[in-house]
Amino acid sequence: MTDTNTADITATIDNAFERLSRSLLDALAARDKPHRRTAKVPGGEMIITLTAEEATAWDADPDAAAAKRFGLNTAEFDAWVALDGGRRCGASTDAGPCSNLIGPLFMSAADWKACHHNARCPKHA
Repeated sequence: MTDTNTADITATIDNAFERLSRSLLDALAARDKPHRRTAKVPGGEMIITLTAEEATAWDADPDAAAAKRFGLNTAEFDAWVALDGGRRCGASTDAGPCSNLIGPLFMSAADWKACHHNARCPKHA
């Protein structure tokens, strides 16, 4: 083996090692990078930070992932956002369920879920 061949082999190995190291560092940086998404909430939107796995699920179905994040199913999540976190009266009327809103607005998802349709408006108290 000549000195030229040895130098070429050494350069090839060094080059491969450098590319592998750079690739590994890039993969680690991407893994640790926070994944931020915008979530609909009562009154507007908020930025949330997700893991890479949560971000993948979010990108596939944002409403289902947001609902899960807030401890609601998709229908509950849509109602919570549409009602700005306000709860509806739970009374039954001849025309169907009462649709009166009961304050306060902007309740957390857990509080909203616990009392939505479980309280009564002044008309049905």
